[in-house]
Amino acid sequence: VEAGDYCAAILLKFSLALSDFYFLNPQVDSTCSNLWANTSYCVKPVGNIETYSGYTTATEATTFTRPVTTTDFVPSSIQTATLQPTASGTISDCYVYENAFDANSKIEYLSAADSCSSWAHFANVTVEQLLEWNPSLSANNCVLQAGKSYCVQKWRTPRKAFRYEILPTLELSALRVH
Repeated sequence: VEAGDYCAAILLKFSLALSDFYFLNPQVDSTCSNLWANTSYCVKPVGNIETYSGYTTATEATTFTRPVTTTDFVPSSIQTATLQPTASGTISDCYVYENAFDANSKIEYLSAADSCSSWAHFANVTVEQLLEWNPSLSANNCVLQAGKSYCVQKWRTPRKAFRYEILPTLELSALRVH
């Protein structure tokens, strides 16, 4: 190596892969920054480098064929709760009725879960709309009563558009040998 030489130039000059240069010259660091001027380095193996002890080579990929499934999958039905009787005065032309939570359910903070504000949030409507569709509910203490069902959506609510952005996540950088 002469003053001013660098790994990339040596690799090009001798048609040598960087990994082979490192294998043949283990004293060279991983950034190739410790080359010494007026020093000889191995740039050509004696014989086939793949036969050298400790040299790793790429192996061919092994392909496995998955056996064909012979059983037919039949999903089980999903059990839904039976709709409770509607609360007094609840409108009859409602798109979605829901049962109030059962007092025996294991829901923590049951009174908060059965509040009109919780149900309005869940159904994507306002508390005022719930009160209009379910006159038995009180504006002062708006809580759904266990054992009753209520109108929580008078009409089908279109889903909100999902907003997303595609951000570049791939950095392209050139391999630099120092």
